[in-house]
Amino acid sequence: MLIPGAVALLVFLVFTYLFEQNRHNYFRAWQLAWAAYTLHYALKAVEYYQGPSPYCFCELAAAGGNGDLHLRLDPADEGVVSPEVVMTLR
Repeated sequence: MLIPGAVALLVFLVFTYLFEQNRHNYFRAWQLAWAAYTLHYALKAVEYYQGPSPYCFCELAAAGGNGDLHLRLDPADEGVVSPEVVMTLR
């Protein structure tokens, strides 16, 4: 978790530098995408060291519920949660 988070931060900083140099909109888009990915790993680290929190839960729920960032719905994820777990969350 530490290595992917550090790499995401470095790539975010590279795109920040590139945007400052050229001011092209596509560098801003990449910068924002890597910022979101860095935030994802930062929240995962907070959750690991401090336990679950509402902020981490919201980020994970927005990511598809299992902590992975998906850009599309993955049919393989359907039916992963058992009905008993769903009933305890109500």
